[in-house]
Amino acid sequence: MSCCKTFSNLTKYTTKLNLLRYYIGGFLMNMSTYFFWLVVPLLMQDRDASSFQIALADGITFGLTGIVSPFMGFIADKTDPALMCRISFILQATCSLTIGLIYIKTESILPIYFLLLQQSAALAFFWSPCESLITTESYKGEENKKLSMFALCWSLGKAIGFLLGGTLKVKLGANSSLLLCGGLTMLAYILFPTLPQKNHLIERPKKKKKQSKEGNEKEMNDELNTENISGSETKQVGWKERINQINHPQPPKYILYYFINALILHFHVYGTIAILCNQYILYAVDREIVLNGMNDDPEVYLSVFLGIIYFSQTICFFIIGYIEAWQYKMILSTVMSIVLGLVCLALNFIKNGWVCLIFAIPTGFISGLDLQMNVLYSVKVSAKRRGLMMGLVEMVGELTCCLSPVVAGLISTQTDNLEWSQWVGLIWGGIATVGCLTTQTLNCIVLKKQKELKKEVEDNDVEIDIDSIKENNQNSDETIKNDEEK
Repeated sequence: MSCCKTFSNLTKYTTKLNLLRYYIGGFLMNMSTYFFWLVVPLLMQDRDASSFQIALADGITFGLTGIVSPFMGFIADKTDPALMCRISFILQATCSLTIGLIYIKTESILPIYFLLLQQSAALAFFWSPCESLITTESYKGEENKKLSMFALCWSLGKAIGFLLGGTLKVKLGANSSLLLCGGLTMLAYILFPTLPQKNHLIERPKKKKKQSKEGNEKEMNDELNTENISGSETKQVGWKERINQINHPQPPKYILYYFINALILHFHVYGTIAILCNQYILYAVDREIVLNGMNDDPEVYLSVFLGIIYFSQTICFFIIGYIEAWQYKMILSTVMSIVLGLVCLALNFIKNGWVCLIFAIPTGFISGLDLQMNVLYSVKVSAKRRGLMMGLVEMVGELTCCLSPVVAGLISTQTDNLEWSQWVGLIWGGIATVGCLTTQTLNCIVLKKQKELKKEVEDNDVEIDIDSIKENNQNSDETIKNDEEK
């Protein structure tokens, strides 16, 4: 009996740490993935791969991930998402170890494409199911905060992966770097929860406080004192309520337009970030963009540049986890598309590494806000099919993540001009701006029609009430006259 009780207590204790373990899993998975993806392009470049061949590797991995992500989300809704996440860790680790131990000895480029198919399966098995687990584990009304914390952790892992990737490849070599990627993923496998909980339909239970007699008397005195609240205190409460309404906006009745608007922005932001993580690496090495006075190696500059993007993204996730005033504001999508397009334009003309680092900060904040916006709207748009909706977001992100570098790499190869990598990001910005403005206009038209219909219904109700009152008055007058005649 004592062993069963000990096991039961241990189970309760470990399930309380489930969310923390999801966060650690996302951190280690992303750190491993993007450590991997700073090493692999440089590894292929050492084998004289063209910009298109490197972009194709990126496209195979993230493109296939995007295609199957909605199906993985659907499967996660019907089966065990925790098991799917564990399968993803095994696939990711064996991919890194195979490249580090076997492929590293070859000079051919072709085998790596087949190995990257395995990584695409690993990513598809992890992200949508893991986000579905977190929303199911979170208490009702706490989804945004928990998803923000999860995003903060995986973004931090991404930042550290990029920051250390280039430096460790220089210090340790590609072989040891890839072995480290595999080890990080296996650590995530060990720490990941095995007993997920379902709390999404209930509110967080309130803690019961034990009160003594003195405490009860004090509480009664406090209740009596509250009856003598002054007018200024009442105004202060009203001011706090207004601030609370601004920081916690109510979701609109029709959230579908917000979801589509966020997907259009996601297409632009994720595609541009993919270009920066793939083709911009080749551009910076070719143009010898370095941190003057600190290091003359472009790989170190790239590690710092990409690291700042994801550290900024991490800070953004922390902020928007507590401040919710950004929610349900379509105009933000248009502004972010324009700003990110201008960043791509600036990177094409500025070759000073220190100045380019400044542009990494707004890029990181935009990517953070975009990702959280998409995850939140996908949870709200359909409560019964959360995994499927998150898979749809993942599909849009991963497809543009694969297609954007491929398009940029193909144009750069055909024109023999690596500047096209940033021009493609600027073109995507123009398309996204038009799309965001279109969905915002459609939403305004729908809202206007709703107001007009509501006003017509109210006017009709008033007219009916007036007519009924007149009829009642006439009937009452007739009854009075009949009574008088009698």
